[in-house]
Amino acid sequence: QRVPSDKRFTGILKSFGVEKGFGFVACPETLDRYGSDIFIHRTQVGDCSVGDRVEFSVEMRGDSPQAVHVKSLEKRELDEEFVGVIKSYNPDKGFGF
Repeated sequence: QRVPSDKRFTGILKSFGVEKGFGFVACPETLDRYGSDIFIHRTQVGDCSVGDRVEFSVEMRGDSPQAVHVKSLEKRELDEEFVGVIKSYNPDKGFGF
């Protein structure tokens, strides 16, 4: 059954393998609908960590549902706040000091 891509679901990032670049989201509603956990590709993980509550949409890729537009619902708080000045940044290398 097709679901509009703007429908949002809530689940848990159940697994993610950095080496393989994919994982799965567990969600009771999508489990009922699709019969399995939902595949998530590395490009959709963002700042989510395994065990995070996540909100996501589902798009079908062939016969397989995939999590897209994934957003962590976890609030991350830093122990300390730091203020500084960026001295240099090289966009070609993607880092700076």
